[in-house]
Amino acid sequence: MKFFIDSSVIVEGFKNNICTIEIIKLLYEYIDSFEVNFNVIVLSEVVYQLTYKRKFSIEEIQELFSPFRFLIVDEEVKEKALWYMKIYSLKPNDALILATCKRYGIKYLISIDRKDFTVPCEKEGSRLIDSAEKLKSFLGEYY
Repeated sequence: MKFFIDSSVIVEGFKNNICTIEIIKLLYEYIDSFEVNFNVIVLSEVVYQLTYKRKFSIEEIQELFSPFRFLIVDEEVKEKALWYMKIYSLKPNDALILATCKRYGIKYLISIDRKDFTVPCEKEGSRLIDSAEKLKSFLGEYY
C-alpha cells in the first residue's frame, strides 16, 4: 500500500493540530508495513515552515523525512499537473502533488486540505485521507 503525505499534515502537526498529530503517530507506527511518499513540493513547503518559521535544523528535517520515499517530479508529472490546474482549478503545488500521486500509482493522499483535494481526488480515483479515523479504516482493511 502506498500513501502520499501532503505538507499540510506535517506542518499542522508541528502546530499541535490534534487531527494531524494522530495521523502522524499512525504513520510512524505502521511505517514498516507500507510506503509513505513525498515530492519536492512537500519538501519545500515543510522546510520553509519548519526552518524559517519554527527554527528547526536541516538535520531535524532530514530525520523527519528519513522513513519516507522521495518521488521525482518529471515531465509526465508536469504535464498532468498543468492539466489538473486547468480542469480542477488547482493551485500549482496542489496540482503537482495530485499529478505525482497519479504518475506513481498512489491511490491514498493524506492531506487536511479538503477544500482543494476532495473533488479532484474523487474524479481521479484517489482516496483523500483527512483524519486519523479514515487512515485507521484503510489500515484496518490491510492489517
